[in-house]
Amino acid sequence: MDRVRIARFLCRSTMRTFSLLPCQLLPYHRYTVATMVLALLLAYNAAETDHRGFCTVAEQWLPVDAVITGWLLACWLNVIVAGFRRGHAWLAKRYDLRRVSSAKTSAARLNEIHTYCDAIFARGPPTAGDIIAVAGAYGSANQRFLFGSPSQSRRRALDQ
Repeated sequence: MDRVRIARFLCRSTMRTFSLLPCQLLPYHRYTVATMVLALLLAYNAAETDHRGFCTVAEQWLPVDAVITGWLLACWLNVIVAGFRRGHAWLAKRYDLRRVSSAKTSAARLNEIHTYCDAIFARGPPTAGDIIAVAGAYGSANQRFLFGSPSQSRRRALDQ
């Protein structure tokens, strides 16, 4: 696993520290956005073709040293779906998202992620670079992460 150095800064007006994360990292997560999305697409494929769940994908299809569990995949599902939903209006200006519909069950939310990816990466399965490019473009346009939220946003939400 590669290590990424994260620069930390001190805000002179609030005296709070903050970090500038590269767009491929999610705040408070150990794995990259691309790893999460690609693992969830693998889980979608397993559910569609073999009727298998998160635990089977984690135990049988992912590297043992990755330490990715079924529970972790379920958590990633929540983070990635929330990000796509938050960015839906911006993404819809660039991609045809008419087939995307919100869902409640895990299987239906996996399908929702698959539908987003199918629309955004229409030429074929996404690569890590493709996912990072979309997340980076969203971040540049909106000054927010497409997936996850940084600590300064969490603090603001708690204060309100």
